[in-house]
Amino acid sequence: MSLIEVTKNCFDKLNADGWTIMDPVYLKKLGYDDEFLKSVTKRQYSGEGKYQLYDNNGNPVKYIDGVNYLSFLIKLAHVFDPSFYCDKMGRGFQAQEYYNVIKEGVENGVST
Repeated sequence: MSLIEVTKNCFDKLNADGWTIMDPVYLKKLGYDDEFLKSVTKRQYSGEGKYQLYDNNGNPVKYIDGVNYLSFLIKLAHVFDPSFYCDKMGRGFQAQEYYNVIKEGVENGVST
């Protein structure tokens, strides 16, 4: 199944989030293939204070291997519109712009 078809099938599970680091297993369950997930999965390292990362049980960790959701939206939006350019500042504003490109592609149809 193409990325466009997968996205159409699970669009109601996507959102305009510029901050979350997602577990790639969750996105795999939505139908995204290993090749795509590998391209957006990165090792994220903890920092100090508000930059500390935690596991699902609230324990501090040195790093996690996850998908930065903004990077996921950017890559997916360019599948729907390869020429799209976002000039917004701020992760939330950028996420909303990329999400809207994906939404428009899902709603208005994009040839696969």
